[in-house]
Amino acid sequence: MDERTVQVDGGMSIHDANEELELGLPEGEYETVAGFVLSQLGHIPHEGEQLSYNRLRLVITQMQGRKIERVLLTRL
Repeated sequence: MDERTVQVDGGMSIHDANEELELGLPEGEYETVAGFVLSQLGHIPHEGEQLSYNRLRLVITQMQGRKIERVLLTRL
């Protein structure tokens, strides 16, 4: 990993992610990074699935059943 890439827990709050990592993710009807991913995708993702938001790429790196455990964030 480099300075543009960080792995976060899916349960990390959007507020904390924005404060600590300066991501600029919008707040909505979700409270966590995993909730944001679900709201963007509209379905339960699989490991390796990815999405882009503004200048970020988010890759699902770990799932536990239907729960998003870890997400790799890369600034593009």
